[in-house]
Amino acid sequence: MKDIIIKNVPDGAEDKVLEMASIAIERFLRSTKLVLAKEKIIDFETSVDKFLADNKLPIKFSKEDK
Repeated sequence: MKDIIIKNVPDGAEDKVLEMASIAIERFLRSTKLVLAKEKIIDFETSVDKFLADNKLPIKFSKEDK
């Protein structure tokens, strides 16, 4: 992550601040990327279940009582 510029850091603390910033960025990306992926998976499963139900076939992903 050498492309991050952190300003106004006291001398001698640059490495530690960069490490802490990297952890914060990773946590932010993890939370946003995984949520988006999870929503896409749920959308896919819902679409497949709707197709199956519309064609009077047993649904595959729904957790409701079948």
